[in-house]
Amino acid sequence: MPQKAAAAKGCQQVLWLYGEEHLLTEVGTMNIFVSWHNEQGEKELITPPLDGTILPGVTRKSLLDLARSWNEFKVTERTLSMKQFKKSIK
Repeated sequence: MPQKAAAAKGCQQVLWLYGEEHLLTEVGTMNIFVSWHNEQGEKELITPPLDGTILPGVTRKSLLDLARSWNEFKVTERTLSMKQFKKSIK
């Protein structure tokens, strides 16, 4: 249902949010990764943690392993709320 509603509004995917804090979890059936400069000004790649709300997968693990091996930015598995995300794109 949500995917059909999104398509009717011209969107291709649904950004899934969880709980009262609207934590980012997935996009459609795909993992989400956010590349940004965090509150401390550091370049960071964030993806939600494996806390039971998302499934582990080979693609997710591969991307995390690659990003960490580059050692060019901070790689973090942590929650990210929609409020934090919206603040980061302003």
